[in-house]
Amino acid sequence: RWNMVLHTSTAFLSLAVNGTSVYAGSGDGAWLSTNGGIDWNNIGADFPPLTTVHALAVIGTNVFAGMSNGVLLSSDSGAHWTAINAGLRSGDIIAFGVSGTNIFAASPMRVYRSTNNGTNWNTIDAGLPGGGINSLAMSGNNLFAALGGSGIFLTTNNGIDWSADNTGLTNLAVGALCASETNLYTGANESVVWKRSLSEMISFV
Repeated sequence: RWNMVLHTSTAFLSLAVNGTSVYAGSGDGAWLSTNGGIDWNNIGADFPPLTTVHALAVIGTNVFAGMSNGVLLSSDSGAHWTAINAGLRSGDIIAFGVSGTNIFAASPMRVYRSTNNGTNWNTIDAGLPGGGINSLAMSGNNLFAALGGSGIFLTTNNGIDWSADNTGLTNLAVGALCASETNLYTGANESVVWKRSLSEMISFV
């Protein structure tokens, strides 16, 4: 059965886990539990007013928060935050992907890559149809993007090249996206969740 561990006045839009630490992003900032959800602390004291956290990602002690006005970084597990928006052309960050020292961020119109913990961001979406980006997913060094109306796109070289991979999809209006060790899953607007083997899409699986 499910047990409620945190309740606030606004909706929760993002979650991230790092060991026993759980981060939750909501319409009133971000929250952290260091004991598996038993106790929670609001860690958004440095956030701008009325901040909604749409996406979260964790690399060690670095925590990235994607918001409507860009990205905030905490290098001390949420105690302090700074804006890291150099190179971002649109601020509404809705998804992250992490692979090694690469962090990828997406807005509805753009996909970005940073190799220095967000100090600089570069656009990597030249091979994508314009707009409609809903989510990202990583499998190893491979980055997938779900585009509403255009389907699933894959890059194996950090965004230099993108290719559509929609064989079998009957509706390209895809939204949610996640990868397991062996499969890629996506949710479509036709009230269907689709699954495809990663071994059919990328060669290392």
